[in-house]
Amino acid sequence: MKGAVLRRINLEELEVSAWSGGTTSQVLIWPEGACLSKRDFLFRVSTAVIDSPESCFSDFTGFERILFSLEGVFTLESGGEKTVLSPGDKYCFSGSDKIRSSGRGRDFNLIFKKGVRARADACAGVKPLILESGHVHIIFPFSERQPLTLRHMEKEYSGGIFVLKDPDSDIMVEVSGGGFIHAAIDVEHLPDGAGS
Repeated sequence: MKGAVLRRINLEELEVSAWSGGTTSQVLIWPEGACLSKRDFLFRVSTAVIDSPESCFSDFTGFERILFSLEGVFTLESGGEKTVLSPGDKYCFSGSDKIRSSGRGRDFNLIFKKGVRARADACAGVKPLILESGHVHIIFPFSERQPLTLRHMEKEYSGGIFVLKDPDSDIMVEVSGGGFIHAAIDVEHLPDGAGS
C-alpha cells in the first residue's frame, strides 16, 4: 500500500462523548483538529449507542448524513413520515431535518458538508473492494463479535476498524468476516475554499 496509510483502530480506542440520546464514538474527523461542536469539519465518521427509548437527532444544517443501524431496530420520524431501520438498513437525510428516533441499539453515522462527495454501503460475506485513490476509506464491522480480515496481496490485517487515507493509486483488497460498512469520501475534489 505504497503512498497510503492503513490504520487499524479498536472500538475501545475511540473518543467518546455524550449526546441527548446516549453516547457517540468518533472514528475520524476531517480535517484533523476540526471540532464537532464548532461544525468546522468537512466530514466525520462515528458510531453511536442509543440508550434512550426516544431521542432527537442533533441539528447539522449545511451537512448531509448517512446512517446505518448496526444493532437494534429504530423507528425514525420526520415530517410525519416513519422509517423503520433494521440492522444493515441505510437512511440518507439532510442534517437540517428534524428527526425523532425511537428504539435502543447502535448505529453508524457519516456526516459530510454539502458539496463533499461521499458514499457508504453495507456489505456481507467475502467482498473484493477497489479502494480508489484520492479518497478516505473506512471499513467498519457491524459487530465486534464478528471481526473482519482485510487482505492485500500477501499481507493480512485482522480485527478492528480499517481506515485508509488517500492512496496514490487504486488498491484492490478483499474483506471477509461478518457484515461491514464501506464508506468512501473524495478528498481530491473538495468544495471550493475547503482545506484538507
